[in-house]
Amino acid sequence: MKSIYAKKPERNPLTPYTVREAARTIGWTPPTLLKYVRAGKIRRIPVGKRMLIPADEVQRICREGM
Repeated sequence: MKSIYAKKPERNPLTPYTVREAARTIGWTPPTLLKYVRAGKIRRIPVGKRMLIPADEVQRICREGM
């Protein structure tokens, strides 16, 4: 039987994450992630009023933890 749900496209490993995506991937809440960003422990990419988290930073946290 064919699935009615669309497959999620594969993520480009270089594409930065939004705060919500990064938090979900790491297993944290967005406020927890922002706490570490403000403390300077996680790099960010400012984009206007938004911020993105580099993909390699998310991978590092998943690998090593905080």
